[in-house]
Amino acid sequence: MAAADGALCPARLPPGCLGRAWLWRRPGEPRFSLRGAASACARLIGKTGTRKSILFGHSMGGSIALRTVPLIPGLLEGFIMCCSSGYVVHREDFFRTRETKVTDPEAIRRKNLELVETMMAPGVSGSYVDLVKRVGAATPGHAVKAIGQATEEEVVAALAAIQFPSLFLAGELDKTAPPEAIKRNADRVSGSSYAVVEGCGHYPWAESLDTFCGKVEPFLTRFR
Repeated sequence: MAAADGALCPARLPPGCLGRAWLWRRPGEPRFSLRGAASACARLIGKTGTRKSILFGHSMGGSIALRTVPLIPGLLEGFIMCCSSGYVVHREDFFRTRETKVTDPEAIRRKNLELVETMMAPGVSGSYVDLVKRVGAATPGHAVKAIGQATEEEVVAALAAIQFPSLFLAGELDKTAPPEAIKRNADRVSGSSYAVVEGCGHYPWAESLDTFCGKVEPFLTRFR
């Protein structure tokens, strides 16, 4: 069960599952929010009928997955949070590089693409890298605003709900969710594991799949 980037696309949800994050907002809440997306993810897991899921989230998906945990007590047996601190660590840099007054869709796409490329390790290539660039170039502005509103206090409270095996992964060269921030989260969860994917930036599963799997597979073996 995953709450990775884009996994909450309404078209991919089973019939009867209202997965649109903006349908779960409180009065006055923005069109998209982490809380709304977490509610949708929790409902999706409930609809599948599974009782022992391992929840995985990368980047913003990690922020969503973390906020999903307290909503589904008893339905998870494992948790993986990859390249996600759950909140913006360096707020000034985050907004400076992402906020724009440009309105032309193609100009926005180019700006997003340039940003995604800076988040990766130098010289990486491959079909998964191309996929990340294509999807990242289409990142909507309301998603950026949602993660920008997250706080460390929120994250600390959500981490307290993790009472099962967990793995926190960091990209060695990731400046968006730096390894030291990921390590702080891991240290807040009793018995958790922490690993760094060497030579990778913010998208280790795309930049070096074999290296990434080498970090995840040992954790997953305990559930076999």
